[in-house]
Order: sequence, then C-alpha cells, then structure tokens
Amino acid sequence: MLKIVPDPPLSPELSTLLEDLLIQVSERLFSAIAVTHQNALLQATSSGRGLSLATMHELEAASTLVETALGKIQVRH
Repeated sequence: MLKIVPDPPLSPELSTLLEDLLIQVSERLFSAIAVTHQNALLQATSSGRGLSLATMHELEAASTLVETALGKIQVRH
C-alpha cells in the first residue's frame, strides 16, 4: 500500500523524549559492549570467546543504529 500523505513532523516534546530515550539506550549499549569485551578477554576456551565476540559485534551494530537514529532526530531540531 502506498502512502500518499507524509508523516507529520514530531512535536518538540516527543522529539526530546525520543532523543532522551535513545541516549539512554546508547549509554547502556556502551556499557554492555565494555562488559562483553572484558568477558571475551577472560574466556579460557575459544568457543566461549567466540560467543562473546559475536555478542559484542551485535551490540556494536545496535549501537550504530541508535547513533544513526539520534543523528536523524537532531537534524530535525
């Protein structure tokens, strides 16, 4: 289904709320990446290390998406 009418711009209140939430998510992802990195360094087995590195990779990808969303919100201000 094609959408003919574009979405209205976000209200300033909603935009600020969304930006605050994304910043909190970004901070938590940063912490999770740091913990996972430390866990990967402490793993004795290569399979455990591989799982930690894979988790770290996924967290970094999620962090990149959040940063991209933040950039799009800040451009609208």
